[in-house]
Amino acid sequence: MFNFVASEPSKRSRIRNPRQRKRTKFFEANQGHAHWHTNTGVYSSPLSSDNEDIIMQAPQVVVQARRTGRRPIDKVLIFVRKTGTNATQVSTTLATASFPCTIVGLRWQIVSHCDAGTNNGQFTWAIVNVKDGNTANAMAVSDGAAFYAPEQEVLCWGVTSNGPFTDGTPTELARFPTIHEGNTKTMRKLLAGDQLLFICKGEASNTTEVNGIIQFFCKT
Repeated sequence: MFNFVASEPSKRSRIRNPRQRKRTKFFEANQGHAHWHTNTGVYSSPLSSDNEDIIMQAPQVVVQARRTGRRPIDKVLIFVRKTGTNATQVSTTLATASFPCTIVGLRWQIVSHCDAGTNNGQFTWAIVNVKDGNTANAMAVSDGAAFYAPEQEVLCWGVTSNGPFTDGTPTELARFPTIHEGNTKTMRKLLAGDQLLFICKGEASNTTEVNGIIQFFCKT
């Protein structure tokens, strides 16, 4: 059996450092007893008569790891296709949130070319977040205009001028469609009812056909 003799900490040490200091210890053996000196007291035990070996087992501390569940992630791939895109803005719904989630890992490959008209056709697109109960605002394509409001709801965008058709036959420029390809680290938190939309518009007479695939992840 161990006999414990505690040495009370000094009053000064209790005031300056109320927390218990890290335990330090050393061992000595004399007069048939083993003594372990620590900064909180002295532990004493008689030596074995058979041998002088003493084994002191340190107390075991069990730390239980906290379980952390990974957030579910859904991968989404949406195909978009628009033909005869004129000056009237059109859209494709990419996602409608039924519960709060975060849109991450947005990537896109969009191909556009003129499908009517005799002049170059301007084509503009964007991927935007639309709050529940609202509709997408119109993109402004005149010089000096604010492209989209509110700006913070725009995740990515693009614009090009495609080569014309002539009498229904594509010119050399129109034979090489514009490829819009990219990705962004931009993230957006969607609440229930919010929508992620692909919106685009062309010109009145020089219309555009667009095809593409948009990828993103929904983290709940």
